[in-house]
Amino acid sequence: MSDLVPTTSLAGEVAAYGPTRRVQVLVAVWLQSKRSLHTRTAYARDMKMWLAFCDESGVDPLAALRAHANIWMNRGAGYDDPAPASIARRISAIASFYLYLVQEDVLDRSPYAHVSGWSEVSNE
Repeated sequence: MSDLVPTTSLAGEVAAYGPTRRVQVLVAVWLQSKRSLHTRTAYARDMKMWLAFCDESGVDPLAALRAHANIWMNRGAGYDDPAPASIARRISAIASFYLYLVQEDVLDRSPYAHVSGWSEVSNE
C-alpha cells in the first residue's frame, strides 16, 4: 500500500524541467485527472489555444497575470467568431487548469481566480 503514496509533490517533480517541458508535463498530468475522454480532448484543445496566445505574447503560462487572461478573453479566447457560451466554456477549462496548479502547490495564485465567464468580462 505504501507504493500508492506519493513521495514528492507535483511541484517538486516538475521543478527541474525547463519552462516549456514543465508546462507540457503539468498540462498532461492535469488532463489525466479528468475522467472523461471527451473532457480531456476538449480541454486539450482549449489549452492549445491559451498556450498559443501565451507564446505569441511572450508570456510564461506559469507567470500569467489576470491582465493576460483579460486580453485573451477580450480577443475571443482563440475563437474567430466567439459565442459567449463557447468562450465561457473555454475560460472554465483554463481556470480549472490553474486551480489544479494552485491546489497542487505549483502556483500561489491563478490568473483566472475571479473569472467565471465571458458575460461578466464583457459587461465590465
